[in-house]
Amino acid sequence: LALPRWRPLTLLLRSHVYNYPFLASPPFHLNTQCEQVRCFRETKVLKGTRTTKKAREGRNFLDEKDISHILWWKERLELCKKPSTIQLLTRLEYSNLLGLDVNLKNGSLKEGTLNWEMLQFKSKFPREVLLCRVGDFYEAIGIDACLLVEYAGLNPFGGLRSDSIPRAGCPLVNLQQTLDDLTHNG
Repeated sequence: LALPRWRPLTLLLRSHVYNYPFLASPPFHLNTQCEQVRCFRETKVLKGTRTTKKAREGRNFLDEKDISHILWWKERLELCKKPSTIQLLTRLEYSNLLGLDVNLKNGSLKEGTLNWEMLQFKSKFPREVLLCRVGDFYEAIGIDACLLVEYAGLNPFGGLRSDSIPRAGCPLVNLQQTLDDLTHNG
């Protein structure tokens, strides 16, 4: 069993992060109740001989830092022009740093899943593009996948299916070209 290898890419869209002025009316809206967004994960609780599922509270809310990072990414994604990227953007949900909609296929953020591991890593490097090595490929999901499609010219995994999360990536042998494309366009 091989663990995924994480590669934060600080090369694309490096921000002047901490001096970005958030004005009173940004060009987009995030749900104003996001300070109380709650994330739940299911755990099994044994009661007698029956197994039942109970929602256990995970991370209670998005903190102010996470919200500012999500808004920062959302602003950059509004600059995307490719039709395939625009279609992928409709499948994002700005309730987590990856932009994953947990209701879509492969969108689970349950503890122990690859998506959950990627979210943990993304929280350490919130303004970098994250690629995860999976076998002979480097993959990105959510917001990062949209950026790969827009700026590195990659095609989304699974085409433009509307029932699954945005995913994109490249073979290991094409990683350098993908990085070059990101830095050239970013």
